[in-house]
Amino acid sequence: MRWVDTREELPAPGQRVLCSMNVGTVWEFAACGVFCKSHWIVDDFTRPVGVGEVKYWAPIARVPKTKR
Repeated sequence: MRWVDTREELPAPGQRVLCSMNVGTVWEFAACGVFCKSHWIVDDFTRPVGVGEVKYWAPIARVPKTKR
């Protein structure tokens, strides 16, 4: 998995990704979220997260399909 700095590149709007941030905490943590051009919608947050509050993002790998 490759973490991408949000200052260098942002994901496509509407794409669900992993977000690394420290919104309201001292420690960084990862959560799933969606970039919406002017803000992020992050799981378990009741407010839109500002663009500058997410420091890194990573694509979520697709689960491989099994053959039956």
